[in-house]
Amino acid sequence: MRASPTRWIGAATIALAIGGAGATAGAQQEITLDLGGVPLVLRQVPKGSFQQGSPASEAGREADEAPRQVTLSADLYVGKYPVTRKQFARFVGDTGYRTESETGASGGSGWNGSSLVQKPEYNWRNPGFSQTDEHPVVLVTFGDAQAFLQWASRKAGRTLRLPTEAEFEYAARAGSSRSPTS
Repeated sequence: MRASPTRWIGAATIALAIGGAGATAGAQQEITLDLGGVPLVLRQVPKGSFQQGSPASEAGREADEAPRQVTLSADLYVGKYPVTRKQFARFVGDTGYRTESETGASGGSGWNGSSLVQKPEYNWRNPGFSQTDEHPVVLVTFGDAQAFLQWASRKAGRTLRLPTEAEFEYAARAGSSRSPTS
């Protein structure tokens, strides 16, 4: 499974991880951070080892996805749910931030009813399909995610970051040896 940060975000999920202090054995299984009246729930992922990558027989597998043993030496916390439109809207309201699809000339890739097309009017507020505040935010880039994380870190009083590729795959597997996309 190729899982670059851009692909994670394009798939409508911004995963958050807290490492270090507070992410130790025996810590709470879930923590809720307050982002100014909007909660962010994080779930503990215990340290461990797993086989990262994909078997050679997997369709679409690329050369750099050969299986390899990976050990995560510390527990971490990962967002239990994708970042919602409501959470992202709070960030935008607090900061006045404009996403790359809002400031760029080409816009984002939205749904026109039959396919994804790139147009200036498509952005996180208007992806081309209806959403509620509880749906995952979409059409945000790596840079947009980093800006959100800086804001969320200030609000929560903790350092939040995107998980590494290995952390993301380990959390997505949830103890299974199957590929997270299977």
